[in-house]
Amino acid sequence: MRLALLFLCFVISTGLPAQDKTFTIRVLTYNIYHGEVADGTINIDMLASIIKEVNPDLVALQEVDKHTQRAGGIDITDELARRTGLKGYFVKHRDFQGGEYGNAILSRFPVTDVDVLEGYHSRPSIITFAFALVEIAPDVEIVFGCTHLTTREDDRKVQAHQVRDYYVADRNRAPMILTGDLNAEPHHDEIKMLLNEFAEADTTWANTFPSRPAATKKIDYILYPRTSEWTVKETRVLCRAEASDHCAVFAVLEYAPSSGVR
Repeated sequence: MRLALLFLCFVISTGLPAQDKTFTIRVLTYNIYHGEVADGTINIDMLASIIKEVNPDLVALQEVDKHTQRAGGIDITDELARRTGLKGYFVKHRDFQGGEYGNAILSRFPVTDVDVLEGYHSRPSIITFAFALVEIAPDVEIVFGCTHLTTREDDRKVQAHQVRDYYVADRNRAPMILTGDLNAEPHHDEIKMLLNEFAEADTTWANTFPSRPAATKKIDYILYPRTSEWTVKETRVLCRAEASDHCAVFAVLEYAPSSGVR
């Protein structure tokens, strides 16, 4: 099931950009563990400071609570948006503890639409993927994708194919940025499949989980299409043991649309 909402975690070009222009996009993906930090408290200020450290244009957040008991009834997306000066868009997975649980996007750019794709699940645990249409400049729109694949291997492989099919079939391989906690390491089949279409921004393949005592595996990614339109200018992995159980992944991407815009 895919829902169209007015407000995405892929980036895709649908406008008619002028030739020879290059656009810089600062991207962060961060699994925030419903706002809970190492001491067991909900600390939105700490998470906001980590986000602000890299001054991102687009942020993909996983494990986000909205008005749940464990998060003290707050709307984490709104609180982070207010503290970072970005606009927030929450995408619900399911009802949870008197509120809602899902993913979120923070954007410095105007967001004109969001596609929400329901991920395959063999058990009664709904998960969704968000694809937001973002206007990075006048007449230049990109789609930013925020995903969180399941820990169950069989379901995860199907979900990865759903994401790939959205890019290939629904978007006709238009320029796109795919981010998120994919719950799979680079050697896993589902990641290899995605890497046939996308490249990983962090070519050091630095580990991202768990953040404490030290990360031992990479499961968080910023992916972009394997075309000459995209260049990676900078990457960084922010492992803060005092914060979430995941490290944040940051990249500065340059997008130079070709004359033949799809």
